Amino acid sequence: MTNGAGQTVYAGNVAIDGRHYTVAAPAAATQLSEYYMNGLKIKSSTGGHWDWEVDASDFTEAQDDVRTSFGNTGIIPSSAATAGTIAIGDGTGWKNLDLRGDFRPDGNLNSTHQLSFGYHVDDYILQSITDSLMSGSNWNSSAPGTLFLNSMGQTQTQALYIQDAWKMAQAWKLIVGGRLENWQAFDGSNYANGSNVVYQNRSFNAISPKISLSYQASEDWDFRGSFGRGTRFPTVGELFANVGLTNLSTGTTPTPAQVMALPAPYNQPTNNPDLLPETVDAWELTAERWLGSGLWRNSLFTEFKQNALISQTDVMTLPGYAINTVQNVDGVRTIGYESVLEMNDLWKRGLDFSGSVTLVNSIITADARNPGLVGTLQPRIPDFRTTLTGTYHINERLLFSVDYRFSGRQHVALYNTATHSYTDPNPDVYGNTVSDYSVVDAKVLYKVGKRWSASLGANNITNCQYFVNPNPYPMRTWFASGKYDL
Repeated sequence: MTNGAGQTVYAGNVAIDGRHYTVAAPAAATQLSEYYMNGLKIKSSTGGHWDWEVDASDFTEAQDDVRTSFGNTGIIPSSAATAGTIAIGDGTGWKNLDLRGDFRPDGNLNSTHQLSFGYHVDDYILQSITDSLMSGSNWNSSAPGTLFLNSMGQTQTQALYIQDAWKMAQAWKLIVGGRLENWQAFDGSNYANGSNVVYQNRSFNAISPKISLSYQASEDWDFRGSFGRGTRFPTVGELFANVGLTNLSTGTTPTPAQVMALPAPYNQPTNNPDLLPETVDAWELTAERWLGSGLWRNSLFTEFKQNALISQTDVMTLPGYAINTVQNVDGVRTIGYESVLEMNDLWKRGLDFSGSVTLVNSIITADARNPGLVGTLQPRIPDFRTTLTGTYHINERLLFSVDYRFSGRQHVALYNTATHSYTDPNPDVYGNTVSDYSVVDAKVLYKVGKRWSASLGANNITNCQYFVNPNPYPMRTWFASGKYDL
């Protein structure tokens, strides 16, 4: 866009054919990052009385600087813009450690009892500081100035678990176990609009039992019933990143003056540091049919989730405003069915097949914060999904495989009770959506020798266009690769 003098106009008030427009200032951003990730895993595999395993990992953001300009206006190019911010995430990261052990009283893998036990600890750290950039110089090189925003905090989880797999009789097997966890959140704070909020430290304990009973009715039929409880604790980002507010009448973010006029605690920086752990009780009934050259498995499953951690819009707590954050949804019920078939030498020697079909219905059963959500769908759970894979071994060296993947309708976010609609009525466009898709892949693999192999193929042969919040998946993609096995 140019003015009468031929100069490029980046933003501001403009007139085109007698009509006046306000053009938003385009912002620009640069990022400089340096991350380190280390992992160590050591284990024994004797198959005797004792085996053990140590698994440790560490991830650190040594440098994570994101510079963002506030945009350029008039005829000033973005390279000359001065106003902006720098977000510094140095020090954010996590550490994990798992110690595991196995004890077999009979001294072999067929032991009547197989006892597994272990210890887990993890630490997650959030350090995000946003400063205004010093005025008078270019935003891409100016020094940090006054503090603009920050989000700080840390979480730690420690856990002990134990499990026994008991062969009760020739046809019966019982697995019983439990996990005891302690979770802590501490050193949490947020700064915005000149105010700093420091959160109280918190701690939760959780017990997660499990039990599974299997019965081999014959050489061809196996049956299994299982129950388990799982606990997911809020992440450090869910707890301590700044909350977003939206004015329901205008659909815009409130100005600093409007924020200061709101009732506490929304007149100062805050998040939801009081998030509760998510608890899931899950049941499953499974029947397996052993075929002459394959396996057919059918499962019915259901789960009841309490205090589900879901990103939602709260329109009840603060009249006139929507609070956009991760919040607890009181109850979610999921019921589903899955069928999986695996076959070798189907119809012809060398032709293998595997496929699965999954049907799911997942609805919200309770939510005190936003009662209008009751009866609506849980986000990101497709109602139908299937995968099919066929592989033909032409000979010992050459094989050809075809995959088909389909996923049905799902919503990217919770139902909007203010507009009485889902936020993604058309999922097959770029934006805040998750598309359904139907995709075919194919590959040819040739084993050159004992260690060398080469492959050629294409993903998404049908060129299906589909998206996930908001990024597009790759269209038709050709690939070639070589592999050497040590």
